[in-house]
This record gives sequence, structure tokens and C-alpha cells, in this order.
Amino acid sequence: MSETRLPSTCTSLENSFAQCDHLVVAPNIPSGVTNMGGCFNGCDKLTIPPEEIPNTVTNMASCFYNCISLTHAPGWEAFTSTSVTNVGGCFANCSSMQSAPPIPASVTTISSCFSGCTSLSGNVSVYSENLTDPSKWTNTFKDCTNINGVWVKNLSIKNALVNSTGNSCISADSINPNL
Repeated sequence: MSETRLPSTCTSLENSFAQCDHLVVAPNIPSGVTNMGGCFNGCDKLTIPPEEIPNTVTNMASCFYNCISLTHAPGWEAFTSTSVTNVGGCFANCSSMQSAPPIPASVTTISSCFSGCTSLSGNVSVYSENLTDPSKWTNTFKDCTNINGVWVKNLSIKNALVNSTGNSCISADSINPNL
């Protein structure tokens, strides 16, 4: 697929490019888009994500799921003031992804976000204070054995992550609540 330009009037891209086998470069996402759920799901040749995710996006569930050639995440447009709440499964099985984007303060759902990201390394910064329930962290870092640590905002979030299921590579020693 060659360069794609999306109309500025788009508000939902849900499943719009899913399973697009020849998509290598993602289009820029217009401001005003709120739903990117499953947008690039299964685009196994996608190597270049959108330059930025606009701060109007609220749903990114399974957005890049199974994008096995993706090496890095898109930028967040002013990630500290973003509106995204759901990143559940967003980067799941992106086995070539080497670093994680910071998780915005607005996020309330993160389960399975990086599950299967076997090349992910370094630290992951989580700015959200909404993730105090261990069930919200289920499988977030499943099979991410190269992560050095996860940085969270407070002890409640740290305890939720440590007590979650499917994140055996994360221990209390690898968490730094000093964001």
C-alpha cells in the first residue's frame, strides 16, 4: 500500500487497516480521531507507525496487535495531557518492538499491552494513577524478559503490578515508584 492520507473529518479508525498485509508505513492520524481500536491489528509488515497519536484518541485497544515488524511505538502528542484511557493489548505480540512508550496519566486499562513483546528492553514509565487493581495489569508484560524495570507513581500501583497475574518477569525489585 502506498502513501495513504486520511480525511481530516475522521473520528474512528476502528479496525480500518486490520490485516492489511502490505502496509509498511502507517498514515498520519488526523486530530479529532477518538477510536483507534484494532486499527493496525495484524499488519505484520508495518515497520513505521504514525508519527504521533493525537491527544483526542481515547481507545487504542489492540491497535498494533500482532504488528510483528514494528520496532518502535508512535509518539504521543503531549502524552501527559492525552485522553487515551484504553491501551489493553495495544502492542501485544509486537515481537520486534525494542522500547515502550511512556504510559499516559489518563490510562485506566493496560492489561496485555506489551504481552509477547519479546524484544522489549529498558525501562517502562507508567504515569497513570488509575491502575491500582491487579486485574488491570493481567499479562501486561507477559514474556517481556528483557525489561529492566517499570516505573510507577505510587506504592498502590506497584503492589497491583506485583500482585497481578502473567507478569512473572516483573518483581518488586524492578519497580521504581519515583516518577
